[in-house]
Amino acid sequence: MRNMIKEHKFISTLILIAVIVTAGVLFAVFSQDEDDMAAKADSIKTTIEERALQCYVIEDAYPESLAYLEKNYGLTVNKEDYKIVYRPYAENMPPDVKCFIKETDKMDRKGRSIGDLLSTITVAVLFLVIILLVVFTAQSYRHGTDKQQENDNSRAVLAYVASAVKDSVTSDITPENFGDASGLTISDTNSEYERKIYIKDGKLLEEYARKGREISSDDALKIGKLKIFEVRYIDDDLLEIRTDLGTSYVRTKK
Repeated sequence: MRNMIKEHKFISTLILIAVIVTAGVLFAVFSQDEDDMAAKADSIKTTIEERALQCYVIEDAYPESLAYLEKNYGLTVNKEDYKIVYRPYAENMPPDVKCFIKETDKMDRKGRSIGDLLSTITVAVLFLVIILLVVFTAQSYRHGTDKQQENDNSRAVLAYVASAVKDSVTSDITPENFGDASGLTISDTNSEYERKIYIKDGKLLEEYARKGREISSDDALKIGKLKIFEVRYIDDDLLEIRTDLGTSYVRTKK
């Protein structure tokens, strides 16, 4: 249960990170696009003002039009994306220059930006899906491996108990409850000792001690992990043993 909670927290964290990264990329793309356009508009305005000042220094008069600067001073302006407003005042006064981003260009760039954003979102989603697939695959594999190991352990434990019962030719086998633990006692009729096999705290334990002694899990040998271990006779010499894997039957050699 704790592992599942940790895995769910890990997956939630991945999703949150992916959402934050995607939102950050979208914000950065929009902001960068607007900043670039504004910076270019300022650069165009500054270039026109510099050419106009250059004309004034050489000709002792500011140019009357933007076309004059383009023709005589090598001015090149991007008029497809920007609208230029050039207002001359007098020969000895600098013109009023303004540069605006065209609305049609804004729409075009917005459309391109949306396309870029969709591509970015698609890549982010694919990346997230791949991560989730890897996580779920690893989780499923680990759960499958853990379940297989658990089943293998239960089979080994059951085989051990069955072997102990079958080998007890001169012993009395008695299903018992030892307080909060259930199991069985294999008592050797030819000696003063007996074996107690019982389940406690999810572990199957075995003790070999004098007859009549109370169980002590601290001194017991751990056979394996089990959640269920119930034993009962359904016939004079037929034991029913119920474990995590289900129900098995073992015939004693009385």
